[in-house]
Amino acid sequence: MRRELFSRQDDIEAQRSDLIEQLEKQLEQQAGERTLFTIEWELQ
Repeated sequence: MRRELFSRQDDIEAQRSDLIEQLEKQLEQQAGERTLFTIEWELQ
């Protein structure tokens, strides 16, 4: 009985860790840059 309880607790802890890891990956922010548009002008 106790062995089964400890086994279930280990399973739950593993699932918890996996869920936390998945959430952390979703919350990561990626920064980057790209050109949206370019403006050219000429002074006369």
